[in-house]
Amino acid sequence: MSKNKIYTEEQREVFKFVKILTGLVIVIFLLYLFTNYVVNKGETYKRTNNSGKINYETISLGTLLNKPDSEYYVLAVDKSNTLNNTYLNAASNYKSGVKHLPIYIADLSNEFNKSFIADESNYKVDIADLKVKGTTLIKVKDKKITKFIEEKNDILNELN
Repeated sequence: MSKNKIYTEEQREVFKFVKILTGLVIVIFLLYLFTNYVVNKGETYKRTNNSGKINYETISLGTLLNKPDSEYYVLAVDKSNTLNNTYLNAASNYKSGVKHLPIYIADLSNEFNKSFIADESNYKVDIADLKVKGTTLIKVKDKKITKFIEEKNDILNELN
């Protein structure tokens, strides 16, 4: 009695498939162990449930004329500069007033707004060519820029 069994071609293919499948499962398991214990150093993943909040008051200067309101202000200010907190406080006080226009903030430190910063202001052109020197208060009415204020005292007076 011989222990050599003769397998059919189909049986050999099934054995190959099972071997390959077993190998893949082992490789995936080893990758999991490597990731968990070497990369993460055995730390368990803790999911935090932070719900996202969309800020409708912060805009890009490129969308300056796309707001649904018929009349509003846009304060272009570098939020990363703490010296500009005066403007942000004035805008906040303006919003807390009884009768006021909507006011949007365009953060000049944001990458989307960097292309709108220049040495010379330019607001009497297409929105793509809009340029501001620094902190600027822009009043928009009926999708057109009606005021463009760059002086600190003028901005603060307009928001009071």
